[in-house]
Amino acid sequence: MSAAEEPIIVSCDDGSEDFDSDDEQKPPSDDEQDAASKAASASSASGGRAHADVYKHIKKRPNGMFECTPCHNKNEKQVWRNRSTSNFCKHLIKHHSAIYTPYLLPMRNTLRNRVIQQWTDEKNHACVTIEDECGTRCSGTTSDMWTSAAKRGYMVVTLHYIDDKWCMRSVIIAFKRVLYPHSGERLASHFVNAVASSAAEDNDIAVVGYARTVFQLRCIAHVLQLAVQHGLKSCPMMDNAIGRFRELMKKIVDSPKLLESLASICSSLKIAQRTPELDCETRWNSTWAMLNSVLMLKKPLEELLHRCNHL
Repeated sequence: MSAAEEPIIVSCDDGSEDFDSDDEQKPPSDDEQDAASKAASASSASGGRAHADVYKHIKKRPNGMFECTPCHNKNEKQVWRNRSTSNFCKHLIKHHSAIYTPYLLPMRNTLRNRVIQQWTDEKNHACVTIEDECGTRCSGTTSDMWTSAAKRGYMVVTLHYIDDKWCMRSVIIAFKRVLYPHSGERLASHFVNAVASSAAEDNDIAVVGYARTVFQLRCIAHVLQLAVQHGLKSCPMMDNAIGRFRELMKKIVDSPKLLESLASICSSLKIAQRTPELDCETRWNSTWAMLNSVLMLKKPLEELLHRCNHL
């Protein structure tokens, strides 16, 4: 490339602030300056990560400097000695707003409204699907209980049916918070209310039909687990030992300090680290999993008990 064809260097900075040598450049409008400030703030809050939308137009040279690709394509040059996402955003908004629009993180109310709107759309779609495909054919409903990390109980109710193509379809029709205690009467009440309220949205007659044609099939894994629990409780010595293990596991799981101490002991003893498990009376195999966890962590637990007298 000859000297006459050498690209014009518009500006070159050290990463602190960019500047232009073109005095006839039109100053940015107030809206552009606000957009540049918001984009710079968003990029700074993200820790300077390489956002794809910015670095589509900014390339790193072999000499370690950063160059603006749109400026290079116009036979101009904009380079930076240091990597600065905020300066890159400001330059692109100021000089190349036609090809670059920064992504601004929506406000919390906007995100909330979008989530609620999507949930409403999915719910309406599920209602239409059930009405069109399920119709008068037989269907079944199942419920499942689980406890969140915040120790709150929830019930999810799922409708199952076979469509015209002989494919099993499953649609969640309810997801409800269930307060403790999770007795049989309370769970049954929440389950019936969930199914009835879901049916009432489409057809009030379905509630009456459901109440008269319901057929209950108990979960075999749940029944077997209750039988095993009853057998363990019938042996006082076994029940007492399992209860002591359960209390120990509960204290460790609920204490970050004890979890860190247990992990440190496992590392010192060169034993594979694993999180202690806590059983649930109605969860299949959970008591066995807890006792197996105790056996796998036997030596670390003994050392932890030796160090912490309050356990």
